[in-house]
Amino acid sequence: MKRDQTLSGVEAVKRIVETEREAESIIEEAREKSREIRIKTEKEKDEVKKKVAGELKRERERIFKDVEDEAKKECQEIRTQTEKQLKTFQDRFLKNKDKAVDAVLSSILGESGRSA
Repeated sequence: MKRDQTLSGVEAVKRIVETEREAESIIEEAREKSREIRIKTEKEKDEVKKKVAGELKRERERIFKDVEDEAKKECQEIRTQTEKQLKTFQDRFLKNKDKAVDAVLSSILGESGRSA
């Protein structure tokens, strides 16, 4: 009977060794999957960073274009308003110039007529 126990002890040791090998194999598979997941995650992270960077660049360019368009629009409005004001000043000047010339001529002619 001792022999049966010895054989079962040998079987037990074989089973333990076999179980340890299986455990090592499972651990190695887990490590490999972990490496694969890490590599995949790193790649996905880089892709997301590139995508976000591209979106930010497009958004920045759109904002700059909007600001530039708005500035051009404002400049044009200011230019138009300034031209209108200049035209008004020029019209007033010409109108007042004619009155001033008439007044000076009347004054000169009026004085000349008196002295003669």
